[in-house]
Amino acid sequence: MLTPLKVHHARWALLLLLLSACETARVVLDEADTTPSSAPEAGLTDSGHGGDDAAQKPDAAQKPDAARPDGGVAAPDTSPGCAPSPEICDGLDNDCDGLIDDVEGAGGRCVLGEGRCQGEGVWICQGGALICNAVTQAPEVERCDGLDNDCDGQVDNGFEGLGTPCTLGVGACAAVGVMACDAAGELNCDARPEMPVAEVCDGLDNDCDGVIDDVAGVGAPCEVGVGACAAVGVWTCNSFGALICDGAPGSATGEVCDGVDNDCDGAIDELEEGGCVVGIGACQAPGQLICEGQEARCEGTPGLPGVEACNGLDDDCNGLIDDVAGLGAPCEAGAPPCLAVGQTRCLEGAMICDAPPPLGQPEVCDGLDNDCDGEVDEGVVPNGVCAVGQGACYAPGEFQCQAGEWLCDAPILAPQLEACNGVDDDCDGEVDNIAPMPCEVGVGVCRVEGLMICQGATLTCNARPGRSSEEICDNLDNDCNGIVDDNGICDCGDGQISQNELCDDHNLVNGDGCDSRCTLENFDIINSRYSYLNGIASGSYDRFAFHADGPSNLVAYTSDAGGEGCPIGIDTVIELFDASNMQSLLFIDDSEGTLCSKAIFSIESSGDFIIEVRSYNNTFIPEYQFNFKLDRIINSSGVFMSEMRNNGDDMFSFSLNSNGYVSFRVSDDLNPLLCGSDTVMYLYDDQGIELKRNDDYFDVCPYISYYANSGQSYYLMVKPYNPMTVVSDYALRAKLNAIDAGGIRLNREEVDLFDYGWRPCFEGTYAESTSLAAALSRCPGAELLMGCRSTAAAGALRLSASGLKALMTFDVGDGVSTVNVHNHVNWYYSATRSWGFLPEGLPLTRSSCDAEDSIASSVRLCWHTGGGQITPGYRCGDQLINQSAAWARLLYTRDALVQLGARRGFGHHGNCDSWNECVTPQGCADAACAYHGHGPALRWEVGGCQSPQIEACDLFQNLPDELDVDWSINCDIPAVYGVVCRPR
Repeated sequence: MLTPLKVHHARWALLLLLLSACETARVVLDEADTTPSSAPEAGLTDSGHGGDDAAQKPDAAQKPDAARPDGGVAAPDTSPGCAPSPEICDGLDNDCDGLIDDVEGAGGRCVLGEGRCQGEGVWICQGGALICNAVTQAPEVERCDGLDNDCDGQVDNGFEGLGTPCTLGVGACAAVGVMACDAAGELNCDARPEMPVAEVCDGLDNDCDGVIDDVAGVGAPCEVGVGACAAVGVWTCNSFGALICDGAPGSATGEVCDGVDNDCDGAIDELEEGGCVVGIGACQAPGQLICEGQEARCEGTPGLPGVEACNGLDDDCNGLIDDVAGLGAPCEAGAPPCLAVGQTRCLEGAMICDAPPPLGQPEVCDGLDNDCDGEVDEGVVPNGVCAVGQGACYAPGEFQCQAGEWLCDAPILAPQLEACNGVDDDCDGEVDNIAPMPCEVGVGVCRVEGLMICQGATLTCNARPGRSSEEICDNLDNDCNGIVDDNGICDCGDGQISQNELCDDHNLVNGDGCDSRCTLENFDIINSRYSYLNGIASGSYDRFAFHADGPSNLVAYTSDAGGEGCPIGIDTVIELFDASNMQSLLFIDDSEGTLCSKAIFSIESSGDFIIEVRSYNNTFIPEYQFNFKLDRIINSSGVFMSEMRNNGDDMFSFSLNSNGYVSFRVSDDLNPLLCGSDTVMYLYDDQGIELKRNDDYFDVCPYISYYANSGQSYYLMVKPYNPMTVVSDYALRAKLNAIDAGGIRLNREEVDLFDYGWRPCFEGTYAESTSLAAALSRCPGAELLMGCRSTAAAGALRLSASGLKALMTFDVGDGVSTVNVHNHVNWYYSATRSWGFLPEGLPLTRSSCDAEDSIASSVRLCWHTGGGQITPGYRCGDQLINQSAAWARLLYTRDALVQLGARRGFGHHGNCDSWNECVTPQGCADAACAYHGHGPALRWEVGGCQSPQIEACDLFQNLPDELDVDWSINCDIPAVYGVVCRPR
């Protein structure tokens, strides 16, 4: 326990004496400093002496005259004997104002001492000095009472630890406080401990004796469990305040014959009653297990054996059931042609022949006496309707049984000459397949050849006239009015620049800077392919300027006039310059062991460039061809501006980091929904093989979507529909790596669907009725997208979901809650009830559509499909629709990846020599895809035919005859399976 600090009284006496001496020193002032430090300044200077008398004293006329009873102002001493000087404390009237010792500050309040010693008084003149007449108290010993008892300017000083934290009491009685002054003036802890109580088992020191849970019995030995489960421990307190034994009893086990209480029930070697059987078969009887020493024995009396009978029992107790003589022997029933063969078996205690009874079956058309009545094919009714022929030769009839075969009695109609009428007149399976006849449309440069085809019931030429342009002097009808070089503009080549001419160099030669239309020549703005035929005089050169609009690949080379090879006499040098500063970027002499040159250069960013071609050693080259190609690099999604000149085209290249859909669209350079130019688009692989092309899309702009493989290079070409036209200010809008996500989507932009390969195939309102089969037949792709929207909000599907067509239209029947889970969506489809979807995992109540409006109503879609018709109604999200034309339902389609079946693979076996070409898994997978009519394999798995993923060693039974199929003798075929192919 802490105690208050005490100060020795002898020290206080000494301190008091010193303070008295100091106080006396403060009252007696030095002559040089007649004003105490706490007195008013009375006009003294820094040296302590007074300054100007007028500045340090009040005006004598303002002081009251003590000698005058009326309190008036005494008249100043003006006698000739008084010489005024500053007033000082000397008992004289120094300033001759009639007042003695009226120094400034006299009579003012003053204070002496510190703390409890402090006293108050006034300033007076005494002994020639201005002093304070206050009386001070003597200092006392400092106490812990919040006062300055020893008058040293500090309160409660000398009490160490004042205000610090402290604790009183132990255990549950402990309390926290701080060191403080008590009423007796001593330093003590102000905490208030709790009172002790009786000790209990709670993990606390309740009686505050410094020991926790010191109740009687704690720590004494104890025992728990019986028999084999017994264990020793000590008594201890648990968390509920109870005294328990902390011993852990063992686990009971089944009782065995070992002299131990194994099941810990207090009894030894008592085995379970009725736990055994004596005897076998029908002789079995219950027994009792008993211990004999360390062994268990079943004690009981078995029954007596009987005679074996056909009753499913072991009557003779020999371990065999129904082992009667003759069981399982062959037997017959009936007679030909209704003879039946079987085996003897036991049935309800008797031995019978299990052959079917010799009874006739219903007569069918098979040339036999099925009903065993002695007649063949008698009374067989027609087997439904039938038809023969196709197209105009189609004729219905009924099946008739004749000589054991069903034959159709429909008449056979003769085919007719095919006509353009929407009918298959010649009955060959194709409608309006009239032999194509050549045709042409347009005049001048707009003339285009085509073929006559059927459109509706009309034979029409399928060609489309080309685009006209402004008439120029080129011996062509450019404006397609039937007149060549009209309007008097054919002055090109005369050396004079006339109206509509940009240049005129005395000739009509293309490729020399001024072409046959008197138009200045240059390379295309971007990506144009160009060929130039010319010769080079000794010491001369040819220069070609071009512009690249961003990262591009440049290939430029020289060759003979036909663009092939490099014969003797053509020895060229190519140099590439930055046109802005004519800095050389690339210098090429010969190429690949020839005398021609080939420059391959990657352009990092947009700019103007110059290619210079000259002869080696400035020799003469009579004729050579300069070839130029520039393809723009598409590194990511974006918009690429471009233009094309006459006979021009634009080339773009790209590759993907992962498999996915790519899409490209040509549009106006400013508005992606407009198209001011008529162009055609082509997609090639890195071998130059055309993969896809498109002419028009949304008016006259082309669009291509394609599922591309990662790591492969592709080339995209854009050309004008009419090669003679100029395409200016168009935009190529590209999207790469567009991977379509599964699940249900809200508010999906319809224009974005094209970027994922989707094409619209069906649209109707909720007020219309449409054949379900007809709607699906318009969507031939392997994948479907099903959606709905308001007709007033065309352009965005309010709700949609997609997947494989076969799984979206898997018939789940007319059940109320049956669904087919696919692509994270619950699908339900029935041609006699309804078709729709809801999120995976949510319940469905279908009557006949999904009418749920409390759980995820915004992501549920349903169409009525009763009677095989898409009929009016029913919902688009939370919008319940009843025969409303204000809401539309839509289907989109696209080709999907192809998954080959388990038996649709290829393999290689070391002992077989007829199909060893595939060699590698990639080769085998590609071969499997190619055989089944698909593009290259995208992924596969590898294993032998004994692998559990592959059904059997006849894995390749669907392959061509020239391949090994019977490989079951040596079943160790390395094979590919689970093959996924790219659609062709």
